[in-house]
Amino acid sequence: MSVPILGSVSVLWALIRGKSLLQVLSDQRKKFGSLFLLKFGPSKQVWVSPEMLPQVYELPQCAGRPATFKDPFGDFLFLVRDPKDAKPLREKQKEWLEKNLDVVKIQQAAKSALAEHVWPTLDESTLQSFPEDQVRVATYSAVSTALLGKAELSEGELARLMTATREYSQMRVKGKFGKGEQGLPPGAAEIREIVEAAIARSGQKDVVLPLMVAASVGGAEIFPTLLHWILLVLAYKPAQQEAVAAAAKSGDTTALLRETYRALRSKAYSVALGPPRKVLADVVVDDMLIPEGALLFAMHPAIVDSALGKTSSEEEDFSKYAFGLGPRSCLGKPLAEAILPAIVGSILERYKLQPDNSSSLEDVEGPFAVSFGGPEDSEQLAVELWDRIQEGDELLEEVTIDFKDEAIFGRKTWVMSQGGSVSFTWSLSRKGQSSNDQLHINQISSDSEGESWYLLLTGESLAVQQRWPWELLRVQPRQMSFDEQGYLVEAWKADPAGDVLLGEAILQLAPKENAATVELSNGVRIDFSYRVSTGGQDPLRVVVRKEIRLMPEAEQLRFLAALQKLMENKEESQSSEYFRLAAYHGWPEDYCAHGQETFPGWHRAYLYEFEQAIIKADQDLGHDGNIGVPYWDWTRLELNGQVLPLVAPDSNDLQPNSF
Repeated sequence: MSVPILGSVSVLWALIRGKSLLQVLSDQRKKFGSLFLLKFGPSKQVWVSPEMLPQVYELPQCAGRPATFKDPFGDFLFLVRDPKDAKPLREKQKEWLEKNLDVVKIQQAAKSALAEHVWPTLDESTLQSFPEDQVRVATYSAVSTALLGKAELSEGELARLMTATREYSQMRVKGKFGKGEQGLPPGAAEIREIVEAAIARSGQKDVVLPLMVAASVGGAEIFPTLLHWILLVLAYKPAQQEAVAAAAKSGDTTALLRETYRALRSKAYSVALGPPRKVLADVVVDDMLIPEGALLFAMHPAIVDSALGKTSSEEEDFSKYAFGLGPRSCLGKPLAEAILPAIVGSILERYKLQPDNSSSLEDVEGPFAVSFGGPEDSEQLAVELWDRIQEGDELLEEVTIDFKDEAIFGRKTWVMSQGGSVSFTWSLSRKGQSSNDQLHINQISSDSEGESWYLLLTGESLAVQQRWPWELLRVQPRQMSFDEQGYLVEAWKADPAGDVLLGEAILQLAPKENAATVELSNGVRIDFSYRVSTGGQDPLRVVVRKEIRLMPEAEQLRFLAALQKLMENKEESQSSEYFRLAAYHGWPEDYCAHGQETFPGWHRAYLYEFEQAIIKADQDLGHDGNIGVPYWDWTRLELNGQVLPLVAPDSNDLQPNSF
């Protein structure tokens, strides 16, 4: 569902309630497949899974760039909107790169820069934080040598270029399109001055200016983060680290690149790969309309792995994702593939990586009780990861668990942007409605079996949950409170990296029956053999307000019948009980408290009076009055196969003629 001003409501709601964008994208991929559209206000985003990239990114309609301001450098491909205009510029720049890039000299320059700027820091005996600034200087130095040759930048020029590039990059990312010197975006004039002076010294062509900007903004600026991520992955994977070190010592660049790409492929260091593309015209792909003006994002393949519960293939070529496909693929691939193995290999030849046990998180064994107050919507827990440093502790990461959306028993693992991961395991006990009736499940059987699978049954209106390992389904009877509203049945696969939901469905059980079958969303059928024992009638029984789409059709029709009975006039026109209750809102006088601070209390009493009238109408129709006012959970777009209740079309005669 999409609201014009806000966009995709379910996605926005998930983000508001603390889900990360990575989690949201994983959910959307699992639900909608390889290609889906998200709308945020007027902005439209089309997310493309790796398996669809060749099909989508080769299309000319999907090869635009979101150029939002005038190119300050001349022929800067990222700011050339139309692929037709970009094609001759690409060919010219590609030809220059193929003719002038000297891989051996680039790698020598990278190693020399490491020795000058990085080794002195890493060789210190005291524990050091990752030398991001020193790595950035080394990378800029290698890029400068690659593109400017003997006229490489001096240390002072490098420092000025790095500062200007950072200013220009932040302006682009944050959308601050202010004017700097000479009417150009901030940082652009300084970049041009430095690079053009070096070009004049070297005798190079003007084509080097846009290449130098692209290699700085899209390469040297982000390289320290990528390197940090690669080294963290290798620190936690000793076998892969040894393979990298062996390749470095033998000079096997191909193996070095392969292992480096494997590290980048293993976890989603970024939800999107490369800059977005702009859709220049409507186009239909795989029966889906990709609208003009939308932004295209290439989804990191690890998100797809998470959504589908699979592992990556050893033969997969991650470089085609990292550098893009089609007419707007990145020209910097050969430059990156010269610098990347040189730096990674040099570090692994010189050092051995291992996690810092003194600062890593240890398992914190509970249980620890956390009490929640207020409405259920506030039942959230913030989990924070802090770095303990002398200058003052620093908050590195914060994630929020909203227990309204979580199982009573659960485990989640979050990948941290600073590297590593944090796992959180909980058991949730609610103070919910209780039931005197008991459900006795004698046997559960299924037409499928799976290693490490387990089954969860969670009450829809009661705070009850049971869990069965798959292998014990047939032999382990269970007892739990009977929930008239039904149970959510979920099949899960246990996984150290985070359990994977395989399928789910709503199970409705009739007290007078003894068997039921449910088919999960993944096609697995589960049979239940059960009985319900009654614990006696409570004279102060409280009716249950149910989600209307979880009510059987007969119950929905029963509520509509009571509502119709409520509308019947006792004598003359406007003498019905329904009219009396509605008249509180202004006929003959206005008794409602809308817009006032007393409204919540007033409305609670008003809703109770309306419900008592519904109960009386139900009894007048010959029923027992065990009926409550149902609700519609607008945060769940589709429930039990319904968006609107099944009986919505049958309620048209209850609506005003002008509705």
